[in-house]
Amino acid sequence: MRTVARRIIGIGAVTAAMTAAIPVSAVTAGASTTAGASTTVKRSWPYEMAREFRSKPLKRCLKATLWGTVSADVVKYGEYGDPHLVYYRYKNIKFHNPTMRVSLLTKCGGSKASSAAKVSMTQRWYDHKCKLSVGVYGGFPWSVGVSVTPECGKHKTANRQTSYSSRHSYYTQNNSGAPIYFSGSSVNQFCISPEPTVTAWVGATSDTWSPSGMTRCFRI
Repeated sequence: MRTVARRIIGIGAVTAAMTAAIPVSAVTAGASTTAGASTTVKRSWPYEMAREFRSKPLKRCLKATLWGTVSADVVKYGEYGDPHLVYYRYKNIKFHNPTMRVSLLTKCGGSKASSAAKVSMTQRWYDHKCKLSVGVYGGFPWSVGVSVTPECGKHKTANRQTSYSSRHSYYTQNNSGAPIYFSGSSVNQFCISPEPTVTAWVGATSDTWSPSGMTRCFRI
C-alpha cells in the first residue's frame, strides 16, 4: 500500500502553534503558518463509537464498534483581539486506520461472549451535511459508490466490505493507512457518518442490522 503525504502550504512567516483551546480528544501535529489575518495548523482527533442490537432470530446481541483517527488542516481567520471576527475552516480531511469490529454477546450490555458461523460487515463513510465529496486513494481496497443515506438520500460514500466464514466471538476489519479523504471545506466544524451494516449467520439463519446515530463532529 502506498502512503500518501500532503504538505501544508502557507504564505508568510512560520509562527507558533495556535493558542486556541483544544478538546481533550484532539491531538496537535505540525507547525502553524500565517498569511495576513489567517493561520493554518494541522489537527487530528481520535474517534471511537459503538452500538448494540438484540437479534431475536439469532438470539444474540450484535455489537458494532468503529475507531480510528481523523486529521484536517484548520485555517483560522480574523483578528486575535476580537473573537466575534474569528472563524475556522476545515480542509484536507483524511481518515487514518478506520477500523470496524463486530462482537457477538449473549445479551446486550453484558460481557459474556457468544459466537456466529459467519459475519459480513461494511463501512460507508460520507459527509453528514452532504457537502464534502468523499474519495479513496489508490492502492487501498476501498471503493466509492452511490448509497442511500438518511441525511443526503442518494449520495457518494467510501465503502469497505469484508466477510468472515469461520466461527468466532468477534471479527475485526483493519484498514491500515489513510484510505479516505474528503474534498472541499467546512466552516467551524465538520460531521462525518460511517453508516455501517452488519450481517451475521447462526446455522441456517441470518439477520442484518444497520446501526444508526453514529455521526461524529470534529472541531477545535
